[in-house]
Amino acid sequence: LYKYFDKIFKEIFVAPLVLPQKELRELIKLEDIIKDLAEKTQNGSIKNFSDFLGENSSRLEIIVTFLALLHLLKRKIIKAEQCDVFGEIAISKV
Repeated sequence: LYKYFDKIFKEIFVAPLVLPQKELRELIKLEDIIKDLAEKTQNGSIKNFSDFLGENSSRLEIIVTFLALLHLLKRKIIKAEQCDVFGEIAISKV
C-alpha cells in the first residue's frame, strides 16, 4: 500500500516546469484608441478605417482599433459603411 501511494504522489507532485519567458509587447489600451478614433473622426482627419492604422500595424493593433470602431458605432458617435465584402470601411461623424 505504501509503495502504491508513494508512486501516485510522485506522479502528482512533480516539480513545476519553468516556462520560457517571452518579450512583452507594448500595452494598447482600448480606451485610448476609442478616444483617439472619436477625436480624429470628429475633426475630419480620417475618412477610412485604414487611415487610422499605420502601415506596420500589428494584428493586435488592428483588432483593438476595430473593437474601438464597434464601440463608437454602438454609442452612435460615428457611422461606418462598407460597400464591398473585405472592402474599405468608410467612417464619418454622426
